[in-house]
Amino acid sequence: MSMAWTREELDERVEELADAHEGDEFIAAVARFAKEELAADERDVLGQILLQRADEEHLFRETVRRRAREHGWWRRTARRLEDLLDRDDVGGTTERVAAVVARGDAGELAAVVAELRADRGRAVRVLDELSRHADPGIRRWVSAAARDVLEDGGVYVVMGLTRDRDRRVRESAVADLVVLDPDAARRLVPSLRRRLRSRDPAEAATAMWTLAELRDEGALPRVRRLAEGRRPGDEPVRRTAEVVSVVLGGRPAEIFERIRAHEHDFMPDLARAARLVGGDEARAVLAESAAGAPDAECRAACRAELEALAEPSA
Repeated sequence: MSMAWTREELDERVEELADAHEGDEFIAAVARFAKEELAADERDVLGQILLQRADEEHLFRETVRRRAREHGWWRRTARRLEDLLDRDDVGGTTERVAAVVARGDAGELAAVVAELRADRGRAVRVLDELSRHADPGIRRWVSAAARDVLEDGGVYVVMGLTRDRDRRVRESAVADLVVLDPDAARRLVPSLRRRLRSRDPAEAATAMWTLAELRDEGALPRVRRLAEGRRPGDEPVRRTAEVVSVVLGGRPAEIFERIRAHEHDFMPDLARAARLVGGDEARAVLAESAAGAPDAECRAACRAELEALAEPSA
């Protein structure tokens, strides 16, 4: 007997299948799910969800293509691609860079980044290949490296990594893309809204913060539902949702008041929210609490966000 699936539940199930399968395997998994578990009217809703996802995919790919077509993109980031296809040093460089990243030595990594910056033609190929490496730790490094080495030209590589199967890689790539190109990052909003329903608390929280950075007011109803405690036993997600709903609701004064009142359990989230709001008052309230909050934990949280606010990319 079929279950009674709501649209949100169907959307969540499709997202789970997309995370677990690619290409034809995803199509087959969706077909099995529809046949085995859905009634006719539920299949109609599933079809609408899949059409919406297809539109989102088109916009995502068009954003990548548009970045590649922009005047001067390859001129700024690489020499002519065909000049690189037959270079036998690219493969060797890729293997060597992967080994350095795996070792994690800070000095070696800095030298690799400098080397790639000096030859962006090679860097494009090396980072593109490493973005498909089997080790998720290496793929995660690629996201930050593409931003640092290729600058705005790194959008092509970073956007691809926002679809990575590993949650931590996806999260890093989304964060890097928000800094690198907020307009491109907004193409991810539908997917980020779906991730608010993730059973993984860390993924739901990361999606909330990214939507807050993008000022996606359309996510506010879903965030408010999380703040109302509809995730039993998931208090950290509820706290984050409560603070993010204040950010998306455009109430910065409330954030500053609660920091000054030292709402201890909320302080890490409130400090992060103050950084996102920015401005002189945010700096002042973070500085006050970094110096004078009652406990070391809260002082450290405010100090970290104050330092991030002072960085050019914050």
